[in-house]
Amino acid sequence: MLSVNGGDNMARAMYVMCLNDGLVFESAGSAARWYQIPREQIGRCARGLRQSVNGLCFSQLSADEARDRELCAGVRVCELWNRLKIKNLEGLSVQFISADAPMPVDEWEPEWGEFEP
Repeated sequence: MLSVNGGDNMARAMYVMCLNDGLVFESAGSAARWYQIPREQIGRCARGLRQSVNGLCFSQLSADEARDRELCAGVRVCELWNRLKIKNLEGLSVQFISADAPMPVDEWEPEWGEFEP
């Protein structure tokens, strides 16, 4: 059987960027674990079938875009303008998150006993 993607019968994972915070992930599954959102919903949003998921907007990236910080930033600026019409987009950053990156941890933990009614 001939395959369109060069003989590889496995589907390639798409790189995904969260437009809200500029984090770039190796796959929708990696982003889903990070944000604790169903992978299918992130994939639909990244492909443009949904506007957002739990208030987060995602965009699909090519391998070249995902590896180049300037291209990622350019995609983020364009997508934020096209989707949300945000105008002041200077100084946006992007950060690549690998599949084995640690999960985010809340920095603030309440200490009991400090609160007085």
